[in-house]
Amino acid sequence: MDITKLGKALRKINSIPIIGCPVLAGFKKLKEVGIILQIFSIVYLIGVIAVFAINPANTEYGPIVARLNLSILAINIFISIILFFYGRGAYTFDKFSQKILGTDGHSLMKKHFKKRLSLPLRLPDRTWPRIKVIFLGLMSLFFLVVGIILFFIGIFVLSGTDYPIYILIISGLFISGFYKLKDIVYRKTAIPGEKVLKNDKRKPVVFLRSFIDDSIMEKHENIFFSFLKAIRFEEKLTLFSWQFGPVVALGKKEEKLPLAGASREYIDDDHWQGKVEEMIEKSSLVYLIIGSTSGLIWETKTILEKENLHKLILVFPPIKKEQILIRWKSLKDTFQDFRRSNVFFDQLLNLDPNKTLIVGFDKNNKPIVIESKRKEFSYYEAAIASMMHVRESS
Repeated sequence: MDITKLGKALRKINSIPIIGCPVLAGFKKLKEVGIILQIFSIVYLIGVIAVFAINPANTEYGPIVARLNLSILAINIFISIILFFYGRGAYTFDKFSQKILGTDGHSLMKKHFKKRLSLPLRLPDRTWPRIKVIFLGLMSLFFLVVGIILFFIGIFVLSGTDYPIYILIISGLFISGFYKLKDIVYRKTAIPGEKVLKNDKRKPVVFLRSFIDDSIMEKHENIFFSFLKAIRFEEKLTLFSWQFGPVVALGKKEEKLPLAGASREYIDDDHWQGKVEEMIEKSSLVYLIIGSTSGLIWETKTILEKENLHKLILVFPPIKKEQILIRWKSLKDTFQDFRRSNVFFDQLLNLDPNKTLIVGFDKNNKPIVIESKRKEFSYYEAAIASMMHVRESS
């Protein structure tokens, strides 16, 4: 199943970050909403250009005022472009949801994307003073706001002077400070996996990977935010997956603070296999980032031997083509050993790892291969939502 066009539509919706999907989930007719937004954005753009043509920026009140007028024009053009892409995304999301999955876009959006704003917030752990968390959180937001304001001042208002380069450097420092403080707050307030499972009674989602994959980074796919710091692949993938249950993983004992993403549990080297088996048995889903390490091969064999294949979702990460081929060859050999026990494995063994995003299995252990021409996070989101829809419909 190729979800490239569905992922592309979702990427356009994500042109309005964070709130884009939850807002659209409130409308039953996405296609009509998309058409209205596209028409409005075009009319809005024509109106802005017409107003500027009638009252062009001039130097009557000095160059700063003229540049400020140009900045206002640029911001309005920016808003109209964002609205157009947002509307286009809504229209095509509904269109390709029906074409690829046989369901309307509203149902898919409401089920898997409406709660994005209410995804679990990491509450401060009592071992870290609450006032300190609040202070650093507010400071990080202050750094972000100041950094963005300075960025636009440097680009639009002070262009043509000697100051923009210095303003942009300072802006970059403020934005970097925001990410650093946010990361500190997030990691300091991370709730241990044991406490998460105690408080959340849903069956957990287990996240399996090689520890080397903790460093896989995902660039901002939105062109307007591409200058911001890249985000860890695990962080984005697991954040979307909390809707299915609390996401837990084993952590490296030597890490001083848990990384953002899945809630960590720390186990001695002598007992990690028993813990993994226990986690898999209690889980509703098991994400496994494909790899070639001995530990990951053992985890794959354990899932197959314990007949938990219906829980498994293989994730083909956004890494170099040569690396993904090496990883898939190792894992492919593992599935080859169990080929006789599953008549559907031929389809699995013949997939193209560089086009595949994820692979899941229905209740009959038949592989569901989700492909795309691009490996960006909106495409992974669309792939997971499509996977869950197919599994529920089968």
